[in-house]
Amino acid sequence: MLDYVGGQLLNADPEAALEYYQQCLVIYRDFVARRPSDLAKQADLALVLANIGGVLKHTDPEAALEHYQESLRMRRYFAEVAPTERAAKYDLGITLENIAEILQQSDVEAALDYYQQCLKVRRYLVELIPPNRIDQVDIISTLNTVAGLMKKTDPAAALNYYQESLEIRRYLVDSTPNDLPSQRDMAVSVGRVADMLKHSDPTAALNYYQECLAIFQRLVEEEPDNLQWQRDLAIGLEKVAVVLADSDPKAALNYYQQSLEIFHKIASEKPTDFQRQLDVTISLEKVAFLFEKFDSDSALNYYRQSLEIRQQLIERAPNNLQIKRGLSVVLDRVADMLRKSDPTTALGYYRKSLEINHQIVENDPADRSAQLDLARNLNHIGYLLKNTNVASAVGYYQQSAKIFRYLFQNGAENIYLERDFTKTLIWLGLLTNELPYWEESLPLVRKLSEIPNLYDEMHPLLKTVLVKMARLLENLDPTRAAQLWKDAEKIS
Repeated sequence: MLDYVGGQLLNADPEAALEYYQQCLVIYRDFVARRPSDLAKQADLALVLANIGGVLKHTDPEAALEHYQESLRMRRYFAEVAPTERAAKYDLGITLENIAEILQQSDVEAALDYYQQCLKVRRYLVELIPPNRIDQVDIISTLNTVAGLMKKTDPAAALNYYQESLEIRRYLVDSTPNDLPSQRDMAVSVGRVADMLKHSDPTAALNYYQECLAIFQRLVEEEPDNLQWQRDLAIGLEKVAVVLADSDPKAALNYYQQSLEIFHKIASEKPTDFQRQLDVTISLEKVAFLFEKFDSDSALNYYRQSLEIRQQLIERAPNNLQIKRGLSVVLDRVADMLRKSDPTTALGYYRKSLEINHQIVENDPADRSAQLDLARNLNHIGYLLKNTNVASAVGYYQQSAKIFRYLFQNGAENIYLERDFTKTLIWLGLLTNELPYWEESLPLVRKLSEIPNLYDEMHPLLKTVLVKMARLLENLDPTRAAQLWKDAEKIS
């Protein structure tokens, strides 16, 4: 009776439920101690332990883990005593999964071990006759979780798990062809397989994405007013576009524009919905980015539409750093496109972006990504000012160099970070003609020139640095200047 009351209170008052479960636990422990051969009471004790674990897992995961592990020891025994009993295997799988979920936050390897044990149990269950849909849905969930944990460390294994999950999803859809949510779940599984293949086998990925897209299109035809189906379709269109972007940009653009049209429609249903407006801005930016390849005017038009919406979102959520960062990125994109044809307007966009980046860094000075965005933004402004206001340009480049030094001093290691810092130092050397900037840049540009991916970009700059230093040192250190001239002459 006490465990029943605990179950009734679980959602409304988990603390009260926990109290009832703990009272129950005392009673069942005493009963099992007096009658250790009573498997029914042992099963009740295992259930109460698992229920307490369920209540505690969000507030006290260590205590929850202890209760789950005690329950697991008992349920392993029940599964051994009754190896063909479905319920015993089912309970064992649930407990293994509960333990894995807690360990996932602190020990992924241990969590994976428990998930693998859970899979073994659930594979047994899905092979029983007659098949049980609950068991099939459970193993799909476990397969997807294991794949998600492994996709970075062992993508081949993760793909196999996603494909096994998809095979079961296909079976479920075949057995209930009119179940629309089941079809949607299958489309999601198809998409996961495609996601794993898009870099290693884009042709296969495209086939999976198009299958996924076809399912979402059917769902929308069945329920045209279902906004979730429409959003799924829009995302499916985008994923096809991503795969096609390099090989067939105009076809990709068509998919992106269809997706944008759907996002506009969804947003129009509820114009005050923040996420729907954000979806529209992101879609606009994807269309704009692709247009950059062959129609800069259209690209600018789409970027400006996105800017207008993003600025409205900032007014509604002035402390939302994600929205601010996105606005800064779009401002930079527009400025990048205008810097040659309209440098004055480009400078205005860069300055707006700079103001936002300053706010982001002030909010979280330890955010390395924000610091890097700020440094690059300062460089952009310095570049546009170098021909009209050298002193200001130098000031911006110096601020940028200071940020790069701070990042390196705090453990940042990245060849592209070093590349950007090196270019900053070179511009400071060109604008000031001061030796220390050239001295600081020389070891960096030598190192970067030896990296294959950066050779074409950095090798010519190495010659520039060598020549500039040689000229400055001709009177100060003729011997070193002569060596620098020799090094420069070796560079074609």
